[in-house]
Amino acid sequence: MPAGPGVAVRRSAERAGTRRAVTPRLSIIALLVSLAQPAAAHIPQLRGRLIELVSQSDLIVAGTVEDVAPLAGRDSDTTVRVEARLLGESANPGLTFRAHSRFAPGQRFVFFLRRDGGIECVQLSGTVFPARPEDDAAYREVVTGIARALRLGEGEREAALAAALIPALTAASPPLRYHAVLELAALAHHGLTTAEQHALAHLMADPAADPAIRPIVTEILRTSDGGAVTRSAAP
Repeated sequence: MPAGPGVAVRRSAERAGTRRAVTPRLSIIALLVSLAQPAAAHIPQLRGRLIELVSQSDLIVAGTVEDVAPLAGRDSDTTVRVEARLLGESANPGLTFRAHSRFAPGQRFVFFLRRDGGIECVQLSGTVFPARPEDDAAYREVVTGIARALRLGEGEREAALAAALIPALTAASPPLRYHAVLELAALAHHGLTTAEQHALAHLMADPAADPAIRPIVTEILRTSDGGAVTRSAAP
């Protein structure tokens, strides 16, 4: 039997009510998505600082902080007893420089320094590299390797940087390992050679490998599964 006028009117009203209920819901979802997109764009991305710091430095040393004199903001005049020269020339047993990070007196660190009238530590606030004397050799190998790589042309530079960074993944210093793996991840979009892939796979097979860097190494290997690249070997 055909529906009467009353039934038709009621169904029409129900459909209209459903549309009114769905429309605000969809609008709310769209608003949340639009708000989330710019928020995600402002999430800071983790990245290593070694390559940037070496490129900005003309002197890299390891030493013990003897005095810290606060300046404006978080800056300070920091005096260090130099115990190892890792890159660059300096005959001074002690250095005083302007630092943007606060280094604890009595503690030993690696310092990335630039001469510009005076001496400035180029490390940003919070970027510190605690170092024991037994860590000096690993730091020296990495920073000298990076410095050599940065002098090469674009075709050779990536291979030389990877060659400098991969050994640091097994260094005893946790900050050195972590910054090195982040730098290597940033280089991975250039591709990895077969030798580099094998070196990382060997690291992952080692039970003693740092668990903090394993997820990043896994991702580097995953993104390079499409095949190894061919490029000049590191000089």
